[in-house]
Amino acid sequence: MSTLPPVRTVHVYSMHTDPFAQPGSGDAGGMNVYIARSVHAMLELDPELRVEVFTLDRGEALPADSPFRQPPQPGERIVRHSLDLPSARGLSKNELATVTDDFAQACVEQALYTPDIIHAHYWLSGQAAARASQLWSARGGWLPGSCSFYSAYDGCR
Repeated sequence: MSTLPPVRTVHVYSMHTDPFAQPGSGDAGGMNVYIARSVHAMLELDPELRVEVFTLDRGEALPADSPFRQPPQPGERIVRHSLDLPSARGLSKNELATVTDDFAQACVEQALYTPDIIHAHYWLSGQAAARASQLWSARGGWLPGSCSFYSAYDGCR
């Protein structure tokens, strides 16, 4: 029976909203809290786990006491990347699907660690994660991914 190697680094993609933004500012709300708590729960379960969170810089305010106001320090277990993509500047939320490949490329380029898995939240992030998985896999080996949803639209009937 084979065993899988332990997961030591998780990349979390939340392209359309910053999980650590102040709830109530901009579009930040329940989903942000859900994703941030999921990240913290992963870290609590495994004291050796590192998590890098990637989000698109959409100008959402961080809480005043946020540890992410400072650059990451060596050895930190959680790192937040707020990516400023020139191709995304000025786009509405409905236009973000046009820059998922750019977001994926930036995630791969700015990562501090090679991920063992990419977890995406929401379909936009899922598209970016699928592309990033291809980019990472081209560097050697297969990279799994997962995608979760806070809510789903039921207008497809």
